[in-house]
Amino acid sequence: MNLSLSHLIEQLIHADTWSEARELIEQYPQLLDESVEELMTTLLVQRQNDSVRLQRFREAQRLLQRCRQEGVEAAFAQPNLPPELNAILSTLTHSLTPLDRTEKLALAQRGLSMVNQANSPRIWAVLQMYSANAVSVDTSSQRDQSQEQAIHLYQDILPVLLTQDMMVEYASVSSNLAHVYVERIQGERRQNLQAAIHYYLQALHYQSLDRFPIEHATTLSDLANAYHLLKQLDQRAIIETDYEQFDDILKSCLNYLLQDTLKETPSIAATVAASLGGAFFFRLAGKRSENLEQSIKLYQRALTHINPITDTIRWGSVQSDLGLVLLQRETGDRSENLEQAKLALEQALTVRTRELQPWDWAISMMNLAKVWTQRIVGDRQANLVQAIDAYQQVLTLVNPQNSPTLWGQVMNDLGLTYLQQQACNPEYYVELAIQSLQKSLHVRPRLRSPQAWAETLDNLATAYLWRVKLSRTSNIEQAISLYQQVLTVRNRNSVPEMWAETMSHLGDAYFMRLRGRAVDNMEQAIRCYQGALTIFQYENHPQDWCLLRYRLGTAYMRRKEGQCDANLMAAINYFQQILSLSNPEDTPINCADTLNNLGLAYAELSHYQTDNSGLLEKAEQCLKQALEIYSLTRTPFEYQISQNNLAYIYFCQNAWTSAWLAYQAGLMATLQLEQSALNPTGLPFLLAANMRPAAGAAYALAQMGELDTALEILEQSEQRLFNQSLQSQQRQLAELNQTDQQALNALRNRIALLEQESRRLDRTNNHSFQRLDYSLNTARQQLSELMTEIKKRLPEFLPFHLNSLDIKCLSRLIQQPIVYLTVTYRGGLALMVLPDETLSVCWLPHLLESELLKWVEDQDEVRHYLHGLILNHPALLEKSLNQLLPLIKINALEPMNAALQRLNYHQALVVSSGVFSLLSLSTALTDLVISRLPYSGLLPNLLKAKIQEENAPAKLLGVAEPLPLRHLLHFTTLELEQIRPLFAAEQQQVLAHALANRAMIRKAIPNANYLHFACYAQAPLDDILSTRLYLAADTAITLHELLNDDLLANKRLFVLSSCQNSSHQFAELGRELKTVADGLLLGGVAGVLVSLWAANDISTALLIKRFYQLHCSEQLPPAVALHQAQQWLRNATVTELELVRYMESVCRQSGHSDSQLLQHLRRYRNHPELKPFTSPYFWAGFAFYGL
Repeated sequence: MNLSLSHLIEQLIHADTWSEARELIEQYPQLLDESVEELMTTLLVQRQNDSVRLQRFREAQRLLQRCRQEGVEAAFAQPNLPPELNAILSTLTHSLTPLDRTEKLALAQRGLSMVNQANSPRIWAVLQMYSANAVSVDTSSQRDQSQEQAIHLYQDILPVLLTQDMMVEYASVSSNLAHVYVERIQGERRQNLQAAIHYYLQALHYQSLDRFPIEHATTLSDLANAYHLLKQLDQRAIIETDYEQFDDILKSCLNYLLQDTLKETPSIAATVAASLGGAFFFRLAGKRSENLEQSIKLYQRALTHINPITDTIRWGSVQSDLGLVLLQRETGDRSENLEQAKLALEQALTVRTRELQPWDWAISMMNLAKVWTQRIVGDRQANLVQAIDAYQQVLTLVNPQNSPTLWGQVMNDLGLTYLQQQACNPEYYVELAIQSLQKSLHVRPRLRSPQAWAETLDNLATAYLWRVKLSRTSNIEQAISLYQQVLTVRNRNSVPEMWAETMSHLGDAYFMRLRGRAVDNMEQAIRCYQGALTIFQYENHPQDWCLLRYRLGTAYMRRKEGQCDANLMAAINYFQQILSLSNPEDTPINCADTLNNLGLAYAELSHYQTDNSGLLEKAEQCLKQALEIYSLTRTPFEYQISQNNLAYIYFCQNAWTSAWLAYQAGLMATLQLEQSALNPTGLPFLLAANMRPAAGAAYALAQMGELDTALEILEQSEQRLFNQSLQSQQRQLAELNQTDQQALNALRNRIALLEQESRRLDRTNNHSFQRLDYSLNTARQQLSELMTEIKKRLPEFLPFHLNSLDIKCLSRLIQQPIVYLTVTYRGGLALMVLPDETLSVCWLPHLLESELLKWVEDQDEVRHYLHGLILNHPALLEKSLNQLLPLIKINALEPMNAALQRLNYHQALVVSSGVFSLLSLSTALTDLVISRLPYSGLLPNLLKAKIQEENAPAKLLGVAEPLPLRHLLHFTTLELEQIRPLFAAEQQQVLAHALANRAMIRKAIPNANYLHFACYAQAPLDDILSTRLYLAADTAITLHELLNDDLLANKRLFVLSSCQNSSHQFAELGRELKTVADGLLLGGVAGVLVSLWAANDISTALLIKRFYQLHCSEQLPPAVALHQAQQWLRNATVTELELVRYMESVCRQSGHSDSQLLQHLRRYRNHPELKPFTSPYFWAGFAFYGL
């Protein structure tokens, strides 16, 4: 019987006219039997991949349904139609060749011109439906207008269908109208989605599960998606809809399927299962993890009933949807889920080809790209390259014109993938991410797509937060501004989870913020994290809950508001809560990060309690547990921090040997990171002890009596810091050939991505850990071999560290002690290398870093030395110096001076960094003459330049007052005029005013060995190579240029008398700084005289004049000449300085136009006995570096 019925159904769908169809039904009444409905549904499913036959099947099915409901006579009752109209209806419903949208619309419009609603309501409704369907799928630039037209047409049809009792068509039109509202461009998004839900529910009312299981399940899936979209937009809006009614219908449909009601029709069962899979994927009720598991089961059930050969389109669709659900699966092994998702999507793409199903292909490719981005198995870099390639393939089809929504999503996701790849080259990939996300925003405007706009803007803010290009301060400010804009759309009441996500990100930005008061920024960060925690509860969001508590604990450790011990107790509580609910096997790195910070919190708390042994034992235990997880191979950066923290804890206990062993392990990681040129971003919340590891290690070694090793540790540390500050390796890289550069970058990028991959693994994946260890060890070995080969061709490529014997020899050679000055929280240390090649220690127990920092860094509302230095604020500088210099003199310089005098030494080279980098160690404070030095390894080159130029005639190049003046310098020309007589007439050249231009200066530099720049200079402390010497005609020459063009080689002395230090932001500086003098020494200058701040013009001119007299006329070494010049300036009276005559000369040159200058002149005339420059502000800023 089924065969004959199938044959009759085939005849019915091929009937050319309604008359033929009526004849067939009247001749074979068995076509009206209920069993035919089930058979037709089965045949309908089997023809899903044939759009023309599918359309004709649906028309025949609806015709038979009307005949059963109304009778044959009533179903075919209609006015006699004109032949042309009959042909139009036949073409629209029975055309054997596919019609495009334009053709369908033209035919429907032509038919509508022949009928009217009053006389032929059913025919009018059918034609109007075809017309609306054609209009609704318009993808042109006029899409928004077409959507409005379609809505109008559908809404006109629905009342007619209702009055004509055409309920099948009524459900179909309601569903189509809902589709348009979901995609609608115009109107308020929330209202559009609510309208879509209304019409989907209206369709469901007439799509009974027993008669229309496919349509019923499909509408349920579409409705679930609409609810999901509405929740993303405004969770409160769900309450206003009848969601419980929908969920009840969904559960009923699931029970209907699971009861094997459709077991006799497996194709229908497969379609229903697949539709329900989509519905459960978007379901809002219940636990997300359970809904995803149900979705997976339904898709897998559907696949058991679909033949991939005969029903390829449906099979590919279900495989693609299954892949998406597996990608988001929350239970089971994450790595295995991603592999299953990858397999499902790749299988879908075997049939969803770009040629046959371009848009479906694009969706599957997008989801596959997401899998590649998150994939754990395989090479991380290769996976990300695959992801980027997949997105770029999609972009060859999708563009802002043909699918702005999809294009915007692709560009957003591509930007996120670029951010994932930043580990190997952050500057390059973060910029690509920013570009992609900015393009995405062009098609995701706030008014039209508020939540999509917010999603992309949040991602863009994150890109700025991790941006390394340009100003770090400005980037973070931009991130904060963008996050705040996102929160104008993502609010707590409407989209609480999205709001919490952005609040968490904003908290990170405030935590890392460099601008503004640190105390305020940390309070803002804490408020953001606490706000997010009100939404992210452990039960539903365990990972977010743990992350936020980790952030809060870290923020409380750095909190300045409130009592320190109370803040540390709060931090400890947060960390303990995480560890009580976390499994190190599942999230090893997160647990290790928490243990590291918890250990440090215990150690810091110990400083506030009398009996601290128990706290230090807990701290030690935590850090040892962290180091059981961290690995020197896989996570060297974290390993380094935790080893140094453990060393700090031993340091606190005076366990010097244990402290040194831990520092030594940290040093191994430092050397490994140095070779691979890695400093991982994204780890600002992993806290390190507030004490320089090299200082702690040297102090511990000195306590152990291991002075030679302590010396080598300090030298290596200073050289490493010097190279980092002056980007030595980056400049050396530029000298490599392209092949070496590419090979070096490739290996370093591979190591970075492998380390990033290791941070994502759980500890149950032993095979992956073994593979990573092997891959990392192999890559590092290859890198070591490559760098060794490069060093053969470029000897200066790898830093050469002096050993203690080398440094002792250098001290003997220059016949001066070399003193390494360092400070810890326990006190200071002066490790002295003596010319007799022995080592001596001068302990400085009262030189405490914390005491110095009180007057260096801003404290709450009180501004101190660093602020005055950067802003060149004389009053603030003077106040800070009056506090700082006595501390330095009493606790450092006087004990050092006494120790050296006992050994009959009155002059020393001092190597110092950290807090001392920008502090004055002015020799005028004691009898000890000090020259400063970045590290001893520079001495051979400095000594060579000194010896070579001491035997050559002194040749001066002076630069003064370039025009136009960027900074008013009254005395610089006079300064040079008084220096010139000290040099032979033929051995001097002064370029002033317009002559002080870039071309003239570059030409003159090679002919001089004394370079005196009395012009305005600006030295950014966060980028010393960008130091600019401002010249005539608004030009400048940079330190980078002087070094790269080798313009400083073998110069005896470089004097920079007016240098203004600068920074984008004080907090950005840190405590590991170098100065412009260090860069000049690197260029080959034997000695540098530079000011730490731009002091008073008059005092500077007088001091410089006296310095040159002592050095050139009296042949004193530069350091001794500066020492005596500073003492002279400090102690001299107005008369002794000849200050009145000096200022009268300047007043004449300026035309007596400077009222302030005249006021000073009158004061000095009236008080000739006055000592005007006793304040250290006038003389303490000058320092001599080198020999």
